Amino acid sequence: MDMETDEQQKARMELYNALLEGLSDIEAGRVIPAEEAIKMFMEKYPELNI
Repeated sequence: MDMETDEQQKARMELYNALLEGLSDIEAGRVIPAEEAIKMFMEKYPELNI
């Protein structure tokens, strides 16, 4: 396996693990409405002006 393929495989596994963590959070009820999350983000990072 070449270095690029190895890096891609590691990146893919990190993505899969992050998705599994997100699904676990949803199942456990660790979620907030999108509008609230956006408001919190904007309050924390007002300099971004998104």
